[in-house]
Amino acid sequence: MSFAALPHTIQLPLLLLHPILGFGIGRLYFYGVWNSVLLIQASMLAALSWTVLRLALLAVVLAGIAAVEGALPLLLTTLGFLAARHFALRAAS
Repeated sequence: MSFAALPHTIQLPLLLLHPILGFGIGRLYFYGVWNSVLLIQASMLAALSWTVLRLALLAVVLAGIAAVEGALPLLLTTLGFLAARHFALRAAS
């Protein structure tokens, strides 16, 4: 069943979950970036595997879940991800 076929009373709560999902995935992703930076000094293989893991997580969420539901859920998930990026950059500085 596509997202557009759902009743409007169900669509709004589901739309509100997508920015939360994007923010959560973004926090995990940027935590992975931080760990990759720390692991480069210890082991290049560990840093590379951590990078592949976080990119796979992002690809599964954006392509596997949000893109199947349509453009608006994908956009909201991406906005949540970008909000997590903003908080990660503020925490790093």
